[in-house]
Amino acid sequence: MGEPATQPESPRYVGDLSREDADLLARLAREAGSILEYGVGASTQIFAQAATPRTEILSLDTEDYWIDRTRVLLDDLVPGHGVRLRRFERLTMLDDLADGSFDMVFDDGHEDLRLEFGLVSWRLLRTGGKFVLHDTRRRGDMGNVLLLAARFFREIERIDLNPGGSSLSILHKCARKPYFDWNKQEDRVAWEMGEEDLDTTLRRLRESG
Repeated sequence: MGEPATQPESPRYVGDLSREDADLLARLAREAGSILEYGVGASTQIFAQAATPRTEILSLDTEDYWIDRTRVLLDDLVPGHGVRLRRFERLTMLDDLADGSFDMVFDDGHEDLRLEFGLVSWRLLRTGGKFVLHDTRRRGDMGNVLLLAARFFREIERIDLNPGGSSLSILHKCARKPYFDWNKQEDRVAWEMGEEDLDTTLRRLRESG
């Protein structure tokens, strides 16, 4: 038998993030070729350590303080990192980014902008990508998950709510699914749809067998 697979080390980080959240973000980052992040800090440090050297990481924040602090920590933890840190001044900054540019979007910035960021940045996530929201054990942030799901439900394959004891929820994006009337699609007649009286339905059911 071969040697057991070596588990990746948990990333080191400074910031307000649980170990469960950190480990899950690291796993997601290892699978991503490109990451868009709103809200820099501990998660940025984790992405820089866990992602491959070829992974594109664009990290946005509304506060210069957090950008400067995170840059110093990144330079110490991951010398030569390729993370692009940018001041996020307005939602229209995302207009220049192409649809489907990112494998993963992480929404963890200022609370007042989290929902708006999600609504605007959804198009930037590629089909098959993961949209990740933080703090979703709180009512307001779980509300953001539900509102995004209501808005983009035809493009969501599934939603993982706080998996593995984490406070993260993940929306898995799929190709847009058009609505269709399955009764017409399958040529179902009135009795098959339950629209006839019971006697007629039973007679038709027995005749069809």
